[in-house]
Amino acid sequence: MITDGAQTTSGTKGPYTPLDKASQPLKDKGVDVWSIGVGKKASKADLVTIASDPGKVIVTSSFKSLKDILDDVQKAACEGIQITLFFILI
Repeated sequence: MITDGAQTTSGTKGPYTPLDKASQPLKDKGVDVWSIGVGKKASKADLVTIASDPGKVIVTSSFKSLKDILDDVQKAACEGIQITLFFILI
């Protein structure tokens, strides 16, 4: 899951599902859930809630910088390695 913000819990689009409940069915089926936050507004708490574990949370500075982490993410996902990458590029 890739996001550049936090879950919207109000507005005119109707009720929302809490993130822990929304991601749990995937986790229950053994899906390895990774969450990637893009930019300064990405909610670290939301990312951790969505991911299978905190080692599967990645925060990067921009959508453009996603390409810089692609190889690391693919390798870790395929090998089952837990990584945490934090990029702060200014």
